[in-house]
Amino acid sequence: MLASKRSDFTAEMFRFYASTPMIIIDGPRGPVPTGDLPIYEVPALLLGLLGHHEPTIMDYTRAPAGMRVRPLPGLHFDLLDDGRVEVCKEPPFTPACERSSRWLRDVLTVNDDLFVGGQHTRR
Repeated sequence: MLASKRSDFTAEMFRFYASTPMIIIDGPRGPVPTGDLPIYEVPALLLGLLGHHEPTIMDYTRAPAGMRVRPLPGLHFDLLDDGRVEVCKEPPFTPACERSSRWLRDVLTVNDDLFVGGQHTRR
């Protein structure tokens, strides 16, 4: 029983740290219902609100379906839609950690393209 409660607390703690509660107001249309939105999803959301629906580099920042990813130095956490939390530190990875690891590599490529000018996503 105690282990179950600790697991629930841990899941809620990481769910809290993996998202950024905020209010986005879309002009005269008012507040946008975002819930707890991870900060890495904000640029794509804003582009959509501005009416920009063509493919962009920000498409690579959408987390894999069914999870939110919390990257930390040397590891990352997957907050799965079913409430589970997976810690992804090193291979061999679970299927969820493998998907989020591939996603993190894509996000690092976007980061390099935007801030270093690598232009790897333009190829």
